[in-house]
Amino acid sequence: MVASVLPSLARLRLDARPTAPTAEFWALTPKEVKDQKGDRKDGAEPLTGKDWLEGQGIMSDDATFRLKIRDTDRYHYYDARALWEWVRRRLEADDDVIDPSDRGNVISDADIQRLEMRYESEGKRDYEGKSGEERLVSMELPNGEVAYYGGQSGAQWLVHITFPNGKMQYYEGEKWGSERIVRIVWAHGPVQHYEGEKDAERLMRMEIPGGKVQYYEGESGAERHVRTELPNDIVAYFKGEKGAEQLMRIEIPDGQVQYYEGEKGAERHVRTEFPNGKVQYYEGERRKERHVRTALPNGKVQYYEGESGAERHVRTELPNDIVAYFKGDRGEERHVRTALPNGQVQHYEGEKDAERLMRMEIPGGKVYYYEGERGKERHVRTALPFGKVEYYEGEKGAERLVRVEFPNGHVLHYEGERGKERPLFREGAEDVFRELQRSVRQRGL
Repeated sequence: MVASVLPSLARLRLDARPTAPTAEFWALTPKEVKDQKGDRKDGAEPLTGKDWLEGQGIMSDDATFRLKIRDTDRYHYYDARALWEWVRRRLEADDDVIDPSDRGNVISDADIQRLEMRYESEGKRDYEGKSGEERLVSMELPNGEVAYYGGQSGAQWLVHITFPNGKMQYYEGEKWGSERIVRIVWAHGPVQHYEGEKDAERLMRMEIPGGKVQYYEGESGAERHVRTELPNDIVAYFKGEKGAEQLMRIEIPDGQVQYYEGEKGAERHVRTEFPNGKVQYYEGERRKERHVRTALPNGKVQYYEGESGAERHVRTELPNDIVAYFKGDRGEERHVRTALPNGQVQHYEGEKDAERLMRMEIPGGKVYYYEGERGKERHVRTALPFGKVEYYEGEKGAERLVRVEFPNGHVLHYEGERGKERPLFREGAEDVFRELQRSVRQRGL
């Protein structure tokens, strides 16, 4: 891009040549044409042998250029294009660039720049300034690129280039040939910022419409995307070589951190850490990640099942080995069962957040039954494994035994407050009742 507009001055030996301009494009007056014809034996231009032409300024195909003769106020005049060819050949041969008519007179860098800016690249040029002090304002190439220049005649530098697609490339460095790219503005809005010396400029950041900013690290040509900052203060971090950068994590202003794994373009969300210590885990391919587990800081672990976006809570494991089970669609999961480490199993019924304990199964076959709304469940019945059933009445925490039914059909009734229940009367075989009374007396009740 740049080379198509800027001729290379790498061959100039800047340390061996004065930089003050000693020459300029010059449109000969009729008198000066006459004087030149008189000064030359054949009256012709010395490099081309053509006749001198008056009035041929910088934009003429037959432009004239003059070089000041050392220690005088006089000049040698030349066809400008022919003089540039002379200069170019000397540069390519790494020879001193000298006045063709005075080999002791070295042509300055500023004068070479004037010629090179005029002839090295094909394009339409726009100059400003009076004759002899013209400075190049812009140069339009056949491919549509336009370069704009700053500075004065003989001491100019590239400022920026516009491209047919709307891109604009900006430069800094007030010395011809040392300009470095500092910024590229793209037609669709992004702005890229660069740092570094000429030909080693490296991309540092790119501003994207909407407030997104991408940051880069690495040497010129190997810059890798390392970070993206969003206007809402979300920050995404990347890792990997240029062209293979993969998303590693996203930091959210509220303290959440999301972690990702996978190759570039296939990164999948695997974990989210919260400031309070909670951690959510995910499985599945990119954009289909499903929430499978949440670890809470108190040691509790919640498990989920279902496709992405429809995950439902199915189980919670507590650090004391208690396990709670849930059923229902996402957002409507209800607690249906709790398994205790001693083998007890509690069963629940009801809608979410209104689940009530219905029964509790005890190892050995005993089953406790409950009634009442959530938080007020009262023990109403116990079924024993050999067929006996105990019935209770009273509010939660004050349930008292009121009746026992035996497998043979006999029923024993009780009275008294919780913990002090005593047999009242029986229904069924009298011997059973007497046996129960004797048992009670033996226990001292």
